[in-house]
Amino acid sequence: MTFRSGVGIRYGTARFQRVTEHDMSGFDPADYRRIIGRFATGVAVVTAQDEDGQYGITVNSLTSVSLDPLLLLVCLTPKRPATEAIRNSGRFVVNLLDADQAELSSHFADKELAHDFSTAPHDADPYGPVLDGGIGYIRCTLERIDPGGDHDIFLGRVADGATRNGEPLLYYGGYRRMAPHDAEG
Repeated sequence: MTFRSGVGIRYGTARFQRVTEHDMSGFDPADYRRIIGRFATGVAVVTAQDEDGQYGITVNSLTSVSLDPLLLLVCLTPKRPATEAIRNSGRFVVNLLDADQAELSSHFADKELAHDFSTAPHDADPYGPVLDGGIGYIRCTLERIDPGGDHDIFLGRVADGATRNGEPLLYYGGYRRMAPHDAEG
């Protein structure tokens, strides 16, 4: 199936614009990235430690999989230090970031800084560092790893976690905050 650029398609009252002309099997990754970037996500830092040290990596590919058993998945770039630490240790922590932690997210998005916790206050934990100031964390044991194109899909069994009040850090073409809501409802 081939679509042409500029061809509008109507679904209900919405009008969508096709991005480019491509056979669906050869869809341009840049176009895909721009479209999927329209999906707002939360931001987390996955941390782990092994005999070589402690590491972090920023993610937004994170989802709850199952309540029975408690499972979540996270997609990670292969060969990154945090990814290798999870493979080696079989454990990891998902740190859910607060809206004020965009700088921390950017820090751990840089693979050269994956091991640098000097500006990231945290508590030591056998699963991986638990970052201070987040809105929650989830500790997991590694169930399995599956290939997922240029990422690996890590399935974790939830061991435990905790939350605190705060506002989540969101990503929608850049870091965002939730719109203020009316407290009177």
